[in-house]
Amino acid sequence: MSGTLTLSSNIRKPLIGVLGLLLALLVIACGSWWLACSLSTRMLRAQGAQATADLDQELTRLRFFPRVLAGDPRLEAALSRGLPSDILAANTALDRITRQSGAAFSFLMDTAGFTVAASNFDQPSSFIGKNYGFRPYFRRAMDEGAGTFYAVGATTGQPGYFLAQSMVDDTGAQQGVVVVKLDLEDFIQRYRTTQKGLVVADDLGVVILSTEPAILYAPLVPLSPDAQALSREQRRYALNAQTQPRKNGPWLAMGARVFLSVQTESEVEAWSLLALHRRGDVLNRAGGLLAMGGAGLLIAVLGGLLVRLQLQYSSVLRRKVAEKSRQLQAAQRQVIADENLAFIGRMSAAISHEINQPLASLRFNLATLSKLHDQDEDVQSIVAQSKNTASRIARVIETLRLFARRKEVVSDKLDLSAVARTAQRVMSEERPRASEAIRTELPSGATMVRANDVLMQQVTINLLTNALDATKALENPDIELRIETEAAHVVLSVTDNGPGVEASIQGDLFTPFASAKPMYKGLGLGLSLARSIVEDAGGTLTYTPQEAPFKSRFMVRLPAHDD
Repeated sequence: MSGTLTLSSNIRKPLIGVLGLLLALLVIACGSWWLACSLSTRMLRAQGAQATADLDQELTRLRFFPRVLAGDPRLEAALSRGLPSDILAANTALDRITRQSGAAFSFLMDTAGFTVAASNFDQPSSFIGKNYGFRPYFRRAMDEGAGTFYAVGATTGQPGYFLAQSMVDDTGAQQGVVVVKLDLEDFIQRYRTTQKGLVVADDLGVVILSTEPAILYAPLVPLSPDAQALSREQRRYALNAQTQPRKNGPWLAMGARVFLSVQTESEVEAWSLLALHRRGDVLNRAGGLLAMGGAGLLIAVLGGLLVRLQLQYSSVLRRKVAEKSRQLQAAQRQVIADENLAFIGRMSAAISHEINQPLASLRFNLATLSKLHDQDEDVQSIVAQSKNTASRIARVIETLRLFARRKEVVSDKLDLSAVARTAQRVMSEERPRASEAIRTELPSGATMVRANDVLMQQVTINLLTNALDATKALENPDIELRIETEAAHVVLSVTDNGPGVEASIQGDLFTPFASAKPMYKGLGLGLSLARSIVEDAGGTLTYTPQEAPFKSRFMVRLPAHDD
């Protein structure tokens, strides 16, 4: 019996060791999967945010175009007189302007919904004589003055985004509706070529744009009978009944293929965007992490055995094991930081292509529009404002390029109150609904400092954007933009009634890659960059927690410049 007990004891210890090793491998496997999903989700959130911004920019690119066309006297004459010469002039104008603007089509409808003139008047698929009064964009334009809608063309069979504008005469009576159609195929094609999965669903939850063509016009969720009836009534598209995507939490199944997805919402239309990442790619990343974790576990086990045999659990052994653990943790943090820096590098490389080229096209279109309507003061005013905006964008790009290359940024005397007003106007244009929560308290006199105008605007916009994000979920958001003078300084402050910044991260708030937002909302560079800009101007940027009802206050203090 003694031998049996001894044998059992000899077996028990190795068995416990093996079970412990298997348990550790299971924990590492689960952790690798969780970390792979987390890293992929963070990447998808950034990708989705960029895709949403790109889509909203595309949808608003020609939003002004129907309003400009609505004031064209050639179109007005085609509706009011309707002479053959008037119709020909309207057709020719629509054809030329549509080609120059990059739109797919434009056409003119009377109050009954019949097409009077069209850019494709000389083509077999001409819209002239067709009645599109059933389209929601026509009804909204007649009822509300303007309307938008996405659908497959009833005549051409080509999908597109329709923008409509009502036309009225001098007495305010309805004359008709002018419509511009945008082709969004180039937008989705850019994501196909970059191997980035993307799905866009309309207000009914039906896929209208996708890098996976097989699921076009398939509902992401089952449609109610009312939704199906509405789709048929508006003749949006033919629903895809062959492919039925299945969404389960963050996972989206398309037949045999499964994708990890992150959903974002358009601010222009009631559309949802799903950024996609193949499950196989997530598994590959998890496999790599598992291999790293397994290797680390093996090293730890072998190292532990070796140290146990050599040092017999001495203090030297404990210090070495602790040092190895710290090294592994530092390596993991370095991997995450490297991914962030790689993402920033890719974004920087895309700036020239994604901004400068469209900016040149915008300036060309503005010059063309100015020549076409050189006698129209309203159009010339819009063109002038747009040219100023384009110039400001160019200045921002050049200033940021100089800043990124660590060259000297040109500073000059400027009115900080004017900077604040410009920043508020930019926010009201970019986020009109959310920016209603911003209150300004600006002194009546000048508040002069010496700094770079564009960079100080970026600092103010960054602080306002953070405040808008912090109060986004509140029922009654309240943001105060204030400028005060104290002693020899001018102080710009942004205060909000959001949740505030957690005490645990306040010390690192201005450190690169540190952020009070969730990881998918930003890289944590905005405040760090803002502080660098302010310090280069001889000032300071600080954060101060506040008592209720306000929770956060960011203060920019700059030396006053009176001479």
